[in-house]
Amino acid sequence: MQIDIGEKNNGQAAMKNIQKTKPNILFVITDQQSHNMMGCAGNRYLQTPNMDYIAKKGVRFENAYCVNPICMASRFGLFTGLYPGEAKLYNNRHTQDMGVIGRILGEGLGTMLKQNGYAAAYGGKEHLPGFGAADLGFDYICPDERDGLAVCAAEYVKNAATPFFLAASFINPHDVCLMPVHDFSGVISNEEDRAIAHWAKREIESMEIARKIPENIHPEVFFECLCPPLPKNSEPAPDEPEAVAQALEERDFRKFARERYTEKDWRLHAWAYAKLTEKVDGEIGLLVKALIEANKFDDTVIIFTSDHGDIAGSHKMEGKEILFEECCRVPFVIKGLKPDFSGRVDTRLVSNGLDTIRTICDYAGLPLPRYLEESQNGGISLVPAVEENEPAKGRIIASECEYGVMATDGEYKYVRYSKGARREQFYDLKTNAGEMYDQTGQYPKEETRLKEFIDAHLEKYWK
Repeated sequence: MQIDIGEKNNGQAAMKNIQKTKPNILFVITDQQSHNMMGCAGNRYLQTPNMDYIAKKGVRFENAYCVNPICMASRFGLFTGLYPGEAKLYNNRHTQDMGVIGRILGEGLGTMLKQNGYAAAYGGKEHLPGFGAADLGFDYICPDERDGLAVCAAEYVKNAATPFFLAASFINPHDVCLMPVHDFSGVISNEEDRAIAHWAKREIESMEIARKIPENIHPEVFFECLCPPLPKNSEPAPDEPEAVAQALEERDFRKFARERYTEKDWRLHAWAYAKLTEKVDGEIGLLVKALIEANKFDDTVIIFTSDHGDIAGSHKMEGKEILFEECCRVPFVIKGLKPDFSGRVDTRLVSNGLDTIRTICDYAGLPLPRYLEESQNGGISLVPAVEENEPAKGRIIASECEYGVMATDGEYKYVRYSKGARREQFYDLKTNAGEMYDQTGQYPKEETRLKEFIDAHLEKYWK
């Protein structure tokens, strides 16, 4: 496979062929939703008719990755197009490089959209490093991350002058991560986690409702017929990187979950995850309904993704932050302007953190911000893929976390953790998609190529 890491692709030619006016753009973000948590992705243990409808009317990119499997760093990528490492941002603590932030705020996406004739609004969860949606130039219309956002956003798309851009950022299925925090609140040692267990009452209530066995079904019937089974990779790998154990010690509620959850506990976690995903699908449905009733659906580009996934019982873990596929791969769907290629599943490699803002700029007729032109990080616009079914070109992308970095070309994956034994791992994602064993040394050519990419990435962003 020929790899072109830094090719520019702004999609302007594709856009000229399909539009005379600027389209509306609806950017929908969920929180902690893995790539396989949709009915249209083949998951038969949940129902997501609204996400499925957007996919039916658009293109579902099934091989999409976030730039960091944790909220703040990933969202930084979604709204800047940069790897978070460029701002020395590796976790949910604030960036160490405010110089990078200063360049971004000077050319915020909301400001650029308004300068180009758009109404530009943002509602729901922000969780950005040291700045908010308003600092990017957006009108911040709703602090609620749940049903309140759905109602507010639906009213906005009905009544907004066109063209409009709206980012609707929902919290769920994130509430699922409160399950072990709540269950082990009496024994966890981390002071921050104990505080979360105390103040996150709304989140815990939402989680408890979601994991409840339906009253009209006997538990034996529930586990036999309804509750999701354990994933095939539910056990820790025999050659698991030592960094994973270190991460479990730092957030010891996860260690307790690995040690103490029974098979039924893990399956109830999967059940709650599905129910919370269905909940946010219903909220997204209000936006879809509003667009259709306002006769704006056809003229609106919809971009749907999540900031990161959840391990969800794989490797006897839950949560995020580790470079497993369940954390790093996310749903990514674009409903474009031409129906010619709608309903298609596209297998090309996508980075939602690098590619989303470039795609938005193309649809809106905006030049890229100068800081993004200067970055040259390999991000692309997906307009040609959506509107023209342009063939994919080989690429390599990275995902970072505070414990290390991974690189993938869509077929193979190389992970380098920063410390501990077995810190380097290699996987053939065709035969070992569950990352159940290390395959270092089996594919020397592919391994060398991905290692060289990581070497260059670390040199550029992690000095």
